Amino acid sequence: MMNIDTVVQNFLAQDTVLGHRMQQAMQYRSAVESGEISAEEYQELMSDLQRLDQIQMSANELDQQIAFNNIINTLKSLPLP
Repeated sequence: MMNIDTVVQNFLAQDTVLGHRMQQAMQYRSAVESGEISAEEYQELMSDLQRLDQIQMSANELDQQIAFNNIINTLKSLPLP
């Protein structure tokens, strides 16, 4: 099983919608860690990233969306400093 850092890096390496969403997720994480946003705002923003923009997706895109949602849920559950 891949660790969370490896999965995050795989998403960050993609020039796709999900790759850009992961970049945003990591920016949110940095913002909450530095005190720029509250933990509640962080949870809300992360949940917003999980919402689908398009209803029709290919099977591969759907698999990627499921993996993305799983990693966002994991990031949301990690303790914050």
